[in-house]
Amino acid sequence: MVSLKGLCCGLSPTRFLQNLKEVIIKDCEELQLIFQIDKLSEKMKCQTPLLSNLTILSLHSLPKLKRIWEVKPSHRAIASLQSLKVVRIESCGNLKTIFSPCLALSMLHLQELYISDCDRLEQVIGFGQEDEILENDCPLYCWPKLRVLHILGCGSLKYIISTNTLIQSLESFHIENCHQLIQIYNTEQNIVLPELGSQESLTNLTSLELISLPELKYIWNGPNHYLNLHRVQITDCDKLTYLFSEITARTLVHLQFLEIWNCDCLERLFGEAENMDEIDVSNIKDQSSLFLPKLKRVKIRECENLKYLCSSQGLPYLESIDIGDCPRLIQIFNMEKNMDGFGLQNDSPLCCWPKLRILHIQVCPNLKYVCANTWTQGLQSLESVYITDCSQLIQVFNMEQNKHGQDIVLPELGSQNHCWPKLKTLRIEDCQLLKYVFANTLSQGFTLLESLYLENCPQLLQVFGSTEERDVISDHILLNVPFMQDLVVSNCPQFSCFIVQAQLIKELVLSNVGNSRQLCNTDVPVLNEGCILVGNHEEVFQVQGGYSLSSIRSLLLANLFEVRVIWNDFAQVVTLENLTTLTLSGCKKLRYIFSPMMARSLSHLEYISMEGCEEIERLILAKDQVSSSSSNGDTSLQPMSFPNLARIIVAYCKNLKSLFPFGYVPVVPKLESLIVRRNFKLEQVFELEDEVKVVAEEEMKFDKLKWLTLEELPGLIHFCPKGYHPVFPAMTRLKVRDCPKLTTGFFIDSQEFVHCKTKAPQLVEQDVVEESTTVRNAIFNENIDWSRRSIIF
Repeated sequence: MVSLKGLCCGLSPTRFLQNLKEVIIKDCEELQLIFQIDKLSEKMKCQTPLLSNLTILSLHSLPKLKRIWEVKPSHRAIASLQSLKVVRIESCGNLKTIFSPCLALSMLHLQELYISDCDRLEQVIGFGQEDEILENDCPLYCWPKLRVLHILGCGSLKYIISTNTLIQSLESFHIENCHQLIQIYNTEQNIVLPELGSQESLTNLTSLELISLPELKYIWNGPNHYLNLHRVQITDCDKLTYLFSEITARTLVHLQFLEIWNCDCLERLFGEAENMDEIDVSNIKDQSSLFLPKLKRVKIRECENLKYLCSSQGLPYLESIDIGDCPRLIQIFNMEKNMDGFGLQNDSPLCCWPKLRILHIQVCPNLKYVCANTWTQGLQSLESVYITDCSQLIQVFNMEQNKHGQDIVLPELGSQNHCWPKLKTLRIEDCQLLKYVFANTLSQGFTLLESLYLENCPQLLQVFGSTEERDVISDHILLNVPFMQDLVVSNCPQFSCFIVQAQLIKELVLSNVGNSRQLCNTDVPVLNEGCILVGNHEEVFQVQGGYSLSSIRSLLLANLFEVRVIWNDFAQVVTLENLTTLTLSGCKKLRYIFSPMMARSLSHLEYISMEGCEEIERLILAKDQVSSSSSNGDTSLQPMSFPNLARIIVAYCKNLKSLFPFGYVPVVPKLESLIVRRNFKLEQVFELEDEVKVVAEEEMKFDKLKWLTLEELPGLIHFCPKGYHPVFPAMTRLKVRDCPKLTTGFFIDSQEFVHCKTKAPQLVEQDVVEESTTVRNAIFNENIDWSRRSIIF
């Protein structure tokens, strides 16, 4: 119906309009007016009102619609929307108002109102005609059954609900992308009617969503009551400075979920409404400061002016705190006095959140405390702590500082030891001033801890502390964490060592830990059980009592200047059957990595990177250095092989002489990338295993090797032992530079397979190879930078 301009204009079938129950109109591009009630006969006054049985009104994609109905106040008896329950208006770009005032008075059964993409809509209830005059200057629009109000994409809308509209049954309120909206609901005072008494609006509201309202300054200006509000989501409301007034906040007794995103002017959650009188203010100050007794989850993101949230007391059901990108946030809870001057003198000195499971805080550079006075025994449900990029954070729990910057220990906590029976993940990163995380903790207090990440905390002194003598061994905290799988401590140079008993460890990262002078070379006791020494000591793993390390998958050790041995495996009980990734960097005193027994267990190893380990001579300990008392000495008869090793990087290891033994089985059949740089004493990449007979010119294929780099290796003589003829059919990149003693020559055959031999044939002079000739069958043993289909000198 592209050309339809009007509907129900002039004399219309009255019985039809009286019995009409549903109106659904879609895609009528020329339609301008639907119900022109003013032109109906005066005889209609004494009959059943038109539209009185209409229950559903749905209008979609009517771009030229200006008015839904045209009716004067003097004709209000002709039509009534007394049965209307559901209204949906979508993509009506010329519509300025939805309901005329006289029809709005009759909508006693309206339950759901959905409006979207009406760019010129200014008012939900307004004047549809310039000459429309109300007989009553201030009528009361009462929609007692309205439960759902959703408005989206109405760029000209400035107000939604006027002061004389009652919607006390509203349950779900969603407003989004209304860029001119200034205020939602102005309730300067409760409306009192003799027959209704005091009307406290929105007492049934359960869900409030306000999204992309850049001009919104107030949600409600004045006291209101939200006794059933469960969920609040506020997003992209740039001018909003607070959410609710102090008096309103005390009615949020059922609020469970609070989510705020990108509200640049928001300074606090609760503030003083502009029109509160002195009596209201005095009543607030006299009341208890308990807020939000059923709040479960708080999520706040990108609120650049937010300084704090609210009092921390009265949060017995709080389960999750997730705050990020709030650069001015100083303290989350427990301010002594808020910005409105309302004191919190009734706050308990200690905060208790017995159900808190998740604490996540990110990018809050001015945050000093989560809560200054926290009762750690009130955090028994804590499961996950994640704090990152909080450069001013001093301590997560329990610690306050005085005006001189000195730590204040609370008397209530000074002699208490605590347990964290449900904590599974602790992750703290980029907190430059953080010194402590948990104080006074029993060694058995982390029975379920699975992951511990501490990164880039240069002032961190201690994570775990205990006053129990049985938990402290030679000044080292002993931590029993039977379920620990991931342990990462990086760039914490002041960090005190602790000892971890963790049989299920899968990932271990120790980098730049405890490198300050006073922490190095401290004596570590020998325990009866296997353990991990988290710090900068000569040994990383103590291997006792069959502690096999079979669960570990990834190991990174970096800038541990005192480490000499990763594991002392004289009994040869260590098996690393699940190790896939090994990274070593800056461990200057390390002499070797694996014993022969360990090396033969590396069936899943995929990646090795070793850089700056200056004292290391061999990756695998020589057989003559293995204890003769080993009960597993016969394992040396097994061939050495790394069946899944794909990438190797070895650089700046100035005492390294060889990498891998070369036996009668392929040692690295899946090797894809081999990069060897600046290892000045390296003589051969692969060395021959004892008692291996070599057949002259025996071919050894590296079927998967694609990338080979040999650079600045002044001592390198052989790539492989003499007599072998390695072939690289998959090679795509070959780089050889500054290896003056290298006797291995490389050449490319007619199939562009790369070969190398320990005795190089006569070299083809560089100037003989002209541009027009192919490089096939050419042999080079000096600087080479070759990639498939091209060669560069």
